Amino acid sequence: MTGLRAIVIAVFLLSLSSISISSESDVKDREWLSEGGHSILMEHYTASWCEICASLDPWVEDFASANSGRLARVVEHDPTIDPLGTPITSKRAEYLSSELSAPSFWFDGKRIQSDVPELSDLSRGLLNAESKRSNDTKMTILVRELPGNILSIDVTFRQKPANDGQLSIFAIKESVTLSPEEAENGISVHHDVVIAYSEISMDGSQKWSYPQNYWILSEYDDQHLQNSSRFSTSLMVGEIGGSEDLRFVIAHEKISPEGSGISTRGVASVSLSDEDNSTEIGLFAPLISILAISSLAVIVQFRQ
Repeated sequence: MTGLRAIVIAVFLLSLSSISISSESDVKDREWLSEGGHSILMEHYTASWCEICASLDPWVEDFASANSGRLARVVEHDPTIDPLGTPITSKRAEYLSSELSAPSFWFDGKRIQSDVPELSDLSRGLLNAESKRSNDTKMTILVRELPGNILSIDVTFRQKPANDGQLSIFAIKESVTLSPEEAENGISVHHDVVIAYSEISMDGSQKWSYPQNYWILSEYDDQHLQNSSRFSTSLMVGEIGGSEDLRFVIAHEKISPEGSGISTRGVASVSLSDEDNSTEIGLFAPLISILAISSLAVIVQFRQ
């Protein structure tokens, strides 16, 4: 029994050593998976200096949350004097409107014609967009965390799309806080703020991106996937504040030849703060299981 006890203790110590190594190296794979395509893209243009927006933004957030199963909201701020504004707003404005005025709302590229919209206006805009959408593009989004604060984004279309569209990828911060000096209209916490954006054509080439040097187009595959297409890109999130509180909204769109006007074919999203869609696997977990099984086998052998 002394020999048996020594073997069991040795196996136990080796297991503890493996756990310690795993804790120190923290080598883990994290990924988030989502499927969809039926959501409506709601683009909300606002500004930190806009007094009207200060009265609208809180209940608009409630509207978007209550309809999260039907729409994906992205918020674009004034690109000139708003600290949350970026060139992304100007790029999207090329497709949405010749002139921007805060507040403004678009559902699948169609603007709500109201300077100060009410809840009924947004509800009507959502219903109209849903009634005009047909044959939603079905897609699967897989986001993986890579070393060096890099996130890879794989988007797989279940059916190969036509060559006349683009993939629009919005990187969204679910919550951003402004200082009192920056929050001119009194709203200090903003939600669903677009901080990065990339457009990929259906042939796999990158059309436009911001921040330009943070996006890495890595792969487009329609040869080895039967009746489907996969687009792969990566975002260096370390340069934009990390992956915490981040969400991706993916839209399959057709832009008119004139450069104005959008036909939205499918929208899906994945949240990196959603634990239901994430998995985390320790590198040494399989090793510990093997050691435990081995120790049981040794005990059985000695008892025999």
